[in-house]
Amino acid sequence: MSSLPPDSRVIFVQNGDFRAAAERIALGIGETYDAQKYSMDVVERLVPQTALTAVICITAEEPHDETLASGVRSIGFENIWSRKKPLKPVIAALEALAPTHLVLRLPSRELLTWARRRKVRMLPSFADSFKPRQGLHGWVDRLRLRRLAQAIDHPSVDFAGNHNVGAAESLAAIGVRPEKIIPWDWPRSPTPADFPSKAMAVPGPKKLVYVGSVTEAKGVGDVLRALAAEPGLEGGTTLEVVGAGDIDDMKALARSLGVADRVTFVGRVPHAEVAPRMHAADAVLVYSRHAYGEGLPGTIYLALASRTPLVVSDHPMFVAYLRDGEDVLVAPERRPDALAGRLRRLLGDPALYERLSQNSEAAFARIVHPVLWGEFVERWLRDSAEDRAWLAALTLPRWRRNGGKAI
Repeated sequence: MSSLPPDSRVIFVQNGDFRAAAERIALGIGETYDAQKYSMDVVERLVPQTALTAVICITAEEPHDETLASGVRSIGFENIWSRKKPLKPVIAALEALAPTHLVLRLPSRELLTWARRRKVRMLPSFADSFKPRQGLHGWVDRLRLRRLAQAIDHPSVDFAGNHNVGAAESLAAIGVRPEKIIPWDWPRSPTPADFPSKAMAVPGPKKLVYVGSVTEAKGVGDVLRALAAEPGLEGGTTLEVVGAGDIDDMKALARSLGVADRVTFVGRVPHAEVAPRMHAADAVLVYSRHAYGEGLPGTIYLALASRTPLVVSDHPMFVAYLRDGEDVLVAPERRPDALAGRLRRLLGDPALYERLSQNSEAAFARIVHPVLWGEFVERWLRDSAEDRAWLAALTLPRWRRNGGKAI
């Protein structure tokens, strides 16, 4: 990448904890999610080219303000959403840092408005879906999303990114012009080439695995309720829950449902362990509720790579990519009984099980998107005529003309 002007001050605002991740990787513990080190490398490569490269982390493990060994300044805030004005300290930090470029990795109209008023170049780059809730709350959501779209669609914003085509389409659906939306993806490892396809295991107890945030919105409570519905397998079914979140609440729910003896809460594990854990299981579950505003989660890529059949909710971002009965099995959200029924079907039909495992390779290839986040960000920062042309050629209308498929 060509150098930026030497007085450039590039700030990323995001979830997570950049400092904690850097420390874990330096200790050899490894990544906690797919492409974590890749995204950090993109940031760290900017240090020699800028007057300041900094990351503001809004969900840090502990508050901090530290320049790391890489030269990246990491500023962490803890529990900002419990504050009356949650983004006030973030804006104060931005005021002090005086960025020339802002890469905004969470959808915030307030931060977009601040950047526009300060004449800061800004790049919205999300991994979120945007859909109003049903019922009385829907009009509040529609108003909020319309205002967000207006802030993104302002002439001060050249381009906006979202993770893969389905999430990019959801950004267009709330009113952002498709001509400025660029779908992007992470580099993926492992792939289905790293694991053999699977056949149904011999009769006996079956093992399910869930990986991700341990919350109701991600469907963990519904998975526990489905387990309590008892898929009727010989010896009972066990569940391994991998990830951090509301673990104490979910343990209490498991006890109340009478399934605590069949559920193991593992907590976080290094990213390198996730796909092998999935491959060792009999089924993988990704049962997010519609209200959970994600793009296409990395756990779906990992499950397909592991070749273990996958059961998902009918989240709009999932069904846009995955075929029920061919790539995965789909159960309606918030329906533990329906999820249990899909598990009975999957684990009682060896031909279906083998077909889903074999088809995972083609499904994986179909959902991987060729535009990588790092090049998207670097091209926008560099901002040459060639880079602007490259970005303009990869906006949403191109993918629509190709039927939503990567070119």
